[in-house]
Amino acid sequence: MGVLIVGETAEPPASAIELEAAGFEVERRVDGPRPVDGTQEIAEIAGDLREFERALEAGSVDAVLIASDSPAALAAVIVATKMGVPVASLLVPDEASGDGANARVIRQLADAALAPDAEAIMEWARDGYPARP
Repeated sequence: MGVLIVGETAEPPASAIELEAAGFEVERRVDGPRPVDGTQEIAEIAGDLREFERALEAGSVDAVLIASDSPAALAAVIVATKMGVPVASLLVPDEASGDGANARVIRQLADAALAPDAEAIMEWARDGYPARP
């Protein structure tokens, strides 16, 4: 089962390591520096939309996990939703960045909001990626 995690830090979190140990194929997209201005952010999102579409068309990703509210995370949730790939948000609601436009769109489009730990993710996957009621 393939999982794409978008928006992590450079160091893999324990949840990614635990998912791999449980037999998941984990692909990671680490966040780069935040864009300086709106024009740069729009260009980044446009490039990411194309990149994620190619990645999801390859068929090795069964679910997308969103771990930040970065432009790449926004692009990933848009493409995954469009292509019918299950998406879970791992955003912690009280994080400082969790109130921006990207975070609000991610929360609205994600099929589920999960705790950022491997057990919650594995349970969601075992249950067939159920969407929110």
